[in-house]
Amino acid sequence: MGKKKKIIVVSLTIILILLGTLGMKKIIEPTEKEKQIAFLKEHEKEMTIYVKSQNDKIISVQYIWESVEVIMIGNGLPFGAGEALTIEGKFNHIPDSSFYLQFSLEKTNRMPVIGSMTAFNSFRIGGMLL
Repeated sequence: MGKKKKIIVVSLTIILILLGTLGMKKIIEPTEKEKQIAFLKEHEKEMTIYVKSQNDKIISVQYIWESVEVIMIGNGLPFGAGEALTIEGKFNHIPDSSFYLQFSLEKTNRMPVIGSMTAFNSFRIGGMLL
């Protein structure tokens, strides 16, 4: 193999290694949703205290972590009132129970603001209010 071919092969190898490394870093880096779920899990105790404070019949709380999503808050205007993060949960280990928590998002890092936590859509069992 000539000197030029060796230089080309070495250059291409280096480029492929760099691209592979950068690609792996992108794959390994958690998504925004994964970061938000991790943040909520760190604050699970605070969330549970809040949920239990909303109704004295709630003894235990189970969160559906996969349900975390960022939603557009409507206010009747075409551009809405911003975004919020929601999570669904169940309580007292009742399979058809449900509730939702909503959080505003930090503007800089898009993490939930724990102090803005609100329960909405009421606490229900089989669609009926608790």
